Amino acid sequence: MKTNAKLASIKFQNGATMVEYIIMASLIAVICIVVVGVLGNKTNALFGGSAASYPTGG
Repeated sequence: MKTNAKLASIKFQNGATMVEYIIMASLIAVICIVVVGVLGNKTNALFGGSAASYPTGG
């Protein structure tokens, strides 16, 4: 009887750990997407401003 209870608790802990890893991985992915978006916009503005300072060859 004790063995079944131990196995059930181990299985539950493994399942909870899997869910926690999935949540952490999804949060990390969201943070990476936001950071890349913000840095992309700032980089685009930086190079856009410097490109506008050069005369066009027309």
